[in-house]
Amino acid sequence: MQLRLSLATALMLSLPLTLSALTIEEMVQETIDTNPSMQKVLSDYKAVQYDLDRAKAGYLPTLDLTGGIGPEHTDKLAYDNDLTRKEIGLVGTENLFEGFKTKYDIKEQKARIEGARQSVLQEANRLALRATEVYLKVVESRDILELQKENIQTHERIYNMIKQKVDSGLGRRSDVEQTRGRLSLAYANYISQMNNYQDAMANFAKVYGKTVSSSELVRPETPALPSNNLDELSNLALQYHPSLLLEKADVKTRQAQYNKDRSAFYPKVDAQLSGEIKNDINGINGKDNNYQAMLRLYYNLYNGGRDEAKRLQNIQYVTSQEESKNSKIRDAEEQVKLAWLTNQIVSRQITCLEQHQKMTEVTSDSYAKEYQLGRRSLLDLLNVELENNNARQEMVKAQSNLSFASYRILDATGLLNYALQTNIANQVHTSYPENVALTSYGTQAITYAANENFEIDIENLCTDVVASEPVVEEAVSTEAVLMASAKSNKAVVIDNINFLYKSVEVTDDTKHFLNEVADFMQKHPTATLDIIAHTDNIGSESYNEGLANRRAQSVKQTLMEFGISGDRIKTMGMGETAPIASNDTEEGRAQNRRVEFNVHLQ
Repeated sequence: MQLRLSLATALMLSLPLTLSALTIEEMVQETIDTNPSMQKVLSDYKAVQYDLDRAKAGYLPTLDLTGGIGPEHTDKLAYDNDLTRKEIGLVGTENLFEGFKTKYDIKEQKARIEGARQSVLQEANRLALRATEVYLKVVESRDILELQKENIQTHERIYNMIKQKVDSGLGRRSDVEQTRGRLSLAYANYISQMNNYQDAMANFAKVYGKTVSSSELVRPETPALPSNNLDELSNLALQYHPSLLLEKADVKTRQAQYNKDRSAFYPKVDAQLSGEIKNDINGINGKDNNYQAMLRLYYNLYNGGRDEAKRLQNIQYVTSQEESKNSKIRDAEEQVKLAWLTNQIVSRQITCLEQHQKMTEVTSDSYAKEYQLGRRSLLDLLNVELENNNARQEMVKAQSNLSFASYRILDATGLLNYALQTNIANQVHTSYPENVALTSYGTQAITYAANENFEIDIENLCTDVVASEPVVEEAVSTEAVLMASAKSNKAVVIDNINFLYKSVEVTDDTKHFLNEVADFMQKHPTATLDIIAHTDNIGSESYNEGLANRRAQSVKQTLMEFGISGDRIKTMGMGETAPIASNDTEEGRAQNRRVEFNVHLQ
């Protein structure tokens, strides 16, 4: 076990020692607040808002100031002169008409802002889904690692029991070899799962931005959904999925660009007020002032077909964006359907896995009782314990798959951040829908297309849950129990042997039973008997070994009093070294305080 302990120690040392819990909602919010890709799209969203201010400036006047001073030489027929030219001017312009360019420029920028907003929500949805995935994966791998550890402990316990029997000459060497091989496989599976666990922790740290202890993470409840009806979920996706809303915003952007560029086909009309104050210009001393109030018209009559080419190009851009939106609609519907089907199928799978786990637990209890009657071997107990452990592992995986499938539905409908109540909506100046209620749904029937035929109708699988029946103790004769031991050459637990409190003296009921054992021995004069006594772990190991030896001798002495020769009886005190149950509970300790008979017929 040194390998297992050293690996576990290394694993624990690789994690920070903290005790606070980190819920999945807190983890997602922290991821959104700190992830670089999220901060990038938020900055892009803030930047594009300034383009709207720029577009609105088209409705406002412009005011330009000009001025100049410098030497000027004038050479005319009438005169020539060298003067220092001085001038200053002010021009105020108000656009009156430009083919609605400013109007559509503002619409374009508003559409771009909406697109940037949906880009932020789209990235937030992506990060939230990824965060839930790595969170669930850490919880799943941690729980499976713990189950693998339990599997090792079960193998070690039963291996030691088998080895004790073989060393005492009461078992087969092949059983030890087989169990040792399976124990090695259990070690290998534990190491493999530890690798899976470390991978999950690394992925978590990449998304979250820092490493935490898996003990901080709490397995979340399966998230509530806005609906369990596929059509309703698809309609919600068309309303709220940010990728689809981004495409719609891009369509509006292209349409606004088309209308804005059409302004080139219209004249431009400006109202302009201007004034100039000049001195010593054009070779004439003195001032030359000029003031104007003008309506100015600008109208391009021909520019080589450039504007028409731009118009036709914009039509294709609009068409292309419309088709991109239609493609996203199909993608959204597919995403919803795949997530919904996964959710429904995993729900049905869990129903069967719950039944499987329950039945393996019942079987394990039955095997333990049958082992005490000599009808099951220790390898049988190991097999059923392994099956139960595997069933629990499959349940852990299925529960994680169901939770993630539900998160996928929320992502596909665009409501994941709404369900997790992150604050990303406030950061982009919007709000979550108020008319969408989230509800927890149980397992419901799965509806497939009418033309799909399946050999097995999974809708009705595991719906008739088998109720566990109380175990009925069979009345087995003393001779049958002893004969079963002789035929199987295995020790059987004898429930009928009890001792007085804090004593090695057997009770009167036990004497009655041992009288029947003596009758069997007299009926089979060649039979020999091994008496093996066990204790729980209360007290020291040496004390328990001595107590077991004394109790085995007490049973032997009682049989000798009933006329059985001591030469036919062999005793052995195992003490606490071969438990068949956990000593952590009173029930387990009661099972470990036992006497076993192994009968040999010559």
